[in-house]
Amino acid sequence: MNIIMNEPNEINATIIAAVITGMITLIGVMINIILIKSQSKKQRTAEIITRNRVEWMQKLKEYISEYNSLVCYYYDKEIPNNLSDYLSKINNATSKIELHLNLNGSQDKKILQIIKDLNSSLERFLQLTKYKKTCNSNGKMQMPKELIEFFLDNYSEIGFKAAEQVYKKDKVNLTGENEIKKYLINVMKNKDETVEKFIPEVINFIDEDLKKCTNKIQYSPKLIILLTQIYLKTEWERVKIEAEEGNKATFKFDKVYNEITERVQNEIDELERLINKKVR
Repeated sequence: MNIIMNEPNEINATIIAAVITGMITLIGVMINIILIKSQSKKQRTAEIITRNRVEWMQKLKEYISEYNSLVCYYYDKEIPNNLSDYLSKINNATSKIELHLNLNGSQDKKILQIIKDLNSSLERFLQLTKYKKTCNSNGKMQMPKELIEFFLDNYSEIGFKAAEQVYKKDKVNLTGENEIKKYLINVMKNKDETVEKFIPEVINFIDEDLKKCTNKIQYSPKLIILLTQIYLKTEWERVKIEAEEGNKATFKFDKVYNEITERVQNEIDELERLINKKVR
């Protein structure tokens, strides 16, 4: 009798156990599906980040290469006939790099500052070379009124340094830019002998400035390439981390950048020394 009464209980227990087991299995399957979907989403996100970053790096290579082809230095490089067109191309190439790099990144700022300084030196070199030829045209040293005004308006320190040397010798005491400019223009009108003294002084300071510009033009592109290589190598290390850990990966850019920089620090120091080398 007891055996007959226990059979329904055993059946119910079996059913309940089967239901619980089924529910646990179902829950496990659902959790597994959720985890797979989540992992798949993370993987897709990581792949997108990696792909975009690699494309960004490739673009930066292209922009730096384009810029370098315009500003690279070699001894027999001819001065462009159309300076405005040439400088416009440099400005366009620079803008691409500026818009591509991080405005707030310390290493980005360093590269951009070197480019800015190089552009300024290059423009200065071309303009000074052009007007130096004007001073020595036809084997005769001359400096028309327009040229005096050009130096005082655009490269005032050259004009003032030259004027200062002449004034010291002639014991002329002038103060202020306007007074110096007015005096020189009057000298030009009257064809005073001061002009003959002023022109050689200007050319001396132009030569000094050209040497400074040449140092920057010759070595700055090499430094830009080297720093860009370090920058891209650091970004590549970031890519590898993000590919493994996804979009939640942490990466200390400056720390890795400095570690890579240490390997070529001597080369960087030498290039910076050559760029800033004194000409006298």
